[in-house]
Amino acid sequence: MPTVHTENLNFLMGLNDWDAVLRNHDTHLALVSKKWPTFNLMALRPGWRLIHEDETSGLFGRGDWPFTERIRTTLASALPHDGRGLCFP
Repeated sequence: MPTVHTENLNFLMGLNDWDAVLRNHDTHLALVSKKWPTFNLMALRPGWRLIHEDETSGLFGRGDWPFTERIRTTLASALPHDGRGLCFP
């Protein structure tokens, strides 16, 4: 049986049993970079929906999870995706 680490690598790369980490664990959200194949795979995966996206990534929520719609309809702050102009002490 693959380890969680292997499941995560397969998910990241969109390889083999790429969605095992979603099926084998109590997963409700997935934050996925647009530069990896998984973004397109998630967009096509039944039972999941894109609930927020910006220039670099997308947040997918399980369709039957009650908070998916709540998150989708929450307005996001107008912060720059690259953090430019923000500072941290």
